Amino acid sequence: RLPCPVDARQVAVFHAFLGDSPLSRTRNIPEFRPVAEELIAAANRAVDKLGPLAARSVSVHPCVVDLRPGHILFEGDRVTGIVDYGAMAVDSPAVDLARLFGELGGSEWLRVGLDAYRDAGGMLDVPAGFVELLARTGPIAAACAWVARLADSPRPQNLSARLSALASVIARPPDVG
Repeated sequence: RLPCPVDARQVAVFHAFLGDSPLSRTRNIPEFRPVAEELIAAANRAVDKLGPLAARSVSVHPCVVDLRPGHILFEGDRVTGIVDYGAMAVDSPAVDLARLFGELGGSEWLRVGLDAYRDAGGMLDVPAGFVELLARTGPIAAACAWVARLADSPRPQNLSARLSALASVIARPPDVG
């Protein structure tokens, strides 16, 4: 048992983003300003929700951490493999469940997925509401990391399109909770 690693990682991403003055780092790139302003507000809300839970002790196990629908291989309706272990870490299974079912389509998928996971004997010692919170805050943490990366790199091609995609993540996080 450890304090929840995914919670600590997300809070660290938000603190780094908020403390790194994203508006000043992007002031020479006008396209960044609206996205950075939206992200600052979203990151502050996420820290308010996640911060008090950071010390929660959870059971940890090897997790993929980046478990998305495209990383699961099927033959018919049977799972035959999982690919892309690049982010693998010891964490709460909540991280994989939140990422997978949040990305699949929101609260209904999340409820069905959590029930199936538990029915199959999966170990999850956190409430469904915590998994839902991770599903909502995960895409915002990823957007913060991407904006910081984009701001630190030479001006990439298709910057406006990338920023629009990030803004849509912030505006419409997964329908959970």
